[in-house]
Amino acid sequence: MKQENKKTEANKGAENLIPMNKRSEGEVRKLGRSGGIKSGETRRKQKEIKELMQTIDSTSLPSEQAETYQQVLDIDNPTYR
Repeated sequence: MKQENKKTEANKGAENLIPMNKRSEGEVRKLGRSGGIKSGETRRKQKEIKELMQTIDSTSLPSEQAETYQQVLDIDNPTYR
């Protein structure tokens, strides 16, 4: 019985989802473009964080200064790739 509840909870909003092959060409293009833009932003942020963490590792920054960098870049988990 518990497994059935988990399945229904996991698919709670599934009836509202529209597959890509049922959407108009323009709508698919718009969604793909916005996803690509967001992906690029995320990759650039990850690269910046990675470079910063390598710089911090290679130099001896005081921990307060390293924490300041983490706060400025909005880093929750400094162990990025």
